[in-house]
Amino acid sequence: MRFALIVLLLIGSISPVVHAQEMSTSAAGLAVARVHTIDYSLVYPGILPNNPLYPIKMIRDRIVLFLIADPVKRASFNLLQADKRVAAGELLLKEDEKNEALAITTIEKGENYFHEAFNQAFQLKREGREVNIFIQKLSSAREKHTQVLTDLKKAVTYENGKKLEVLLNRLKTYQKPLQDAQK
Repeated sequence: MRFALIVLLLIGSISPVVHAQEMSTSAAGLAVARVHTIDYSLVYPGILPNNPLYPIKMIRDRIVLFLIADPVKRASFNLLQADKRVAAGELLLKEDEKNEALAITTIEKGENYFHEAFNQAFQLKREGREVNIFIQKLSSAREKHTQVLTDLKKAVTYENGKKLEVLLNRLKTYQKPLQDAQK
């Protein structure tokens, strides 16, 4: 009975994937501003870290990660978790500035997932596995994460801005290896 309840809670907490669409803006109606848009959308994170049910979601995610045997799928799942955490941090900050510390912590954890996905992708490449498409996806995700963190840095305190700057520098270190791997 308990097991069935846990399974239902875990299945019920799975959130749908929602993609946002970026809009171009015009400068006072005179000319359309050309903004470098990144063809990559962060997924909707579902339950945010300030929700009391969030620990259940984290347990579910750890179980799912543990059960993934295929290394390529494992790397993809880590990237998905990174995207969810960055999106969750962004939503937390937009929701209420009192959530700033929690948002920064969430983003930091997301970038740890990104780092893991990056390491897994290059390990698979060294093993001769075909991961070129995934590496392209990682590159696009890195650009999107950089864009989001740069925007968020303007809206946080100086101390948290320094934390975001550390994450931005970390993301910058991935740029050259990802570009080289796509050649």
